[in-house]
Amino acid sequence: MAQTDVTPDAIITALETMAENGEPPPTNISVFDVGSDHYLRFFVEEICDLLVAGGGSTCRFFEGPYGAGKTHLLKLLEERALKLGFAVVRTDLSSDLHLEDWKAITRYILQDMQANINGEPVRSLFNILTSLGNRGAKGLARLKTTPMPHPGFKNAIFQAVQHSNSNSTEAHLLRAFLHGEKVTAAQLKKSGIYGVKNSLNERNAEAFIKTLIESLNILGLSGFMLLFDENERSFQPRRGSPNRKQLNAANLMRHLVDGCITGTLPRTIVVFTILPGFLEAMTLHYQALGQRLAMVRDMDINGSWRWPVLSLEQINTAREPELFLEHSISRFCAAVEKCGVSSQGLAEAMKLRGTRIIEQNAGSGYKRDLMKGLAVLAMERIRGR
Repeated sequence: MAQTDVTPDAIITALETMAENGEPPPTNISVFDVGSDHYLRFFVEEICDLLVAGGGSTCRFFEGPYGAGKTHLLKLLEERALKLGFAVVRTDLSSDLHLEDWKAITRYILQDMQANINGEPVRSLFNILTSLGNRGAKGLARLKTTPMPHPGFKNAIFQAVQHSNSNSTEAHLLRAFLHGEKVTAAQLKKSGIYGVKNSLNERNAEAFIKTLIESLNILGLSGFMLLFDENERSFQPRRGSPNRKQLNAANLMRHLVDGCITGTLPRTIVVFTILPGFLEAMTLHYQALGQRLAMVRDMDINGSWRWPVLSLEQINTAREPELFLEHSISRFCAAVEKCGVSSQGLAEAMKLRGTRIIEQNAGSGYKRDLMKGLAVLAMERIRGR
């Protein structure tokens, strides 16, 4: 998205957000991106348009320290996928949502997934299904007759697409079931809903996900993208061997990798951002996952983008901090001028502050702090300070 396509108000909103946390809002994420455009073009053309469109799947890992731009990359991938007609879920793995809790992850996916239907953003599975029904969803006959890992969940999807009254008792019960809440078969039958049973639990969570993905494919979505943002060191054993929770998390990751390899998760892209040291820990303590990644740690910066595991430096054309700073300054100065304000002398001030921020973050991720600092200067100029 070029800055010429964005209004001054949108730029100011993005700058205000970046001045607080170093990240632009998802709606204007591309405006301030630096160095990712070539890789994003590859990702869209080779992975989305060729691999996934042909029925394939892939699981990718992007490695980088705190503040290196992992969350930023996920937002860029999310933006591209939504424009291509994918259903997308971006999950922030934190103290409140752990990967080892597959039931909680599945419930989050069902409630927070989003898609663009007829050009409008729609969030949650139930709302997506009813929106597809309102536009005349294709594939209903095929959906009805296709065997699925979770027949009761498939039947709920089938009935939700045909539901026109979202305020009825039946709709509320279907929504609750589809969003992973506990609903008994007796409650459903009492409201005239048949064939829907076995609410989400720890044992059937994987069947929920597989049924969800296959159903959305049949209903005409381009694919499914799962983005997992690791913001804690929950994947890495701190001392000695990993604990049971960490092994459970690694096992679930292995299931996702296997699902992409074997085709049980068709037209699916799974992306994890990981901290340095994760792969080594998995190779040492959970060989089943390490073997599936087929990792030989060759840190050649020009390594193929087709590798399943890449560092953030490998996908960015502005790899040197000084070059990244130069390109970032150009973006911010253009944004200031787009708002009708002169940027005279601003580049010099940004270079001084940016160089200081890079030096303060030597040996670690500097990009989040850098973007935050440059956004503060841009907002000060716009406000006439």
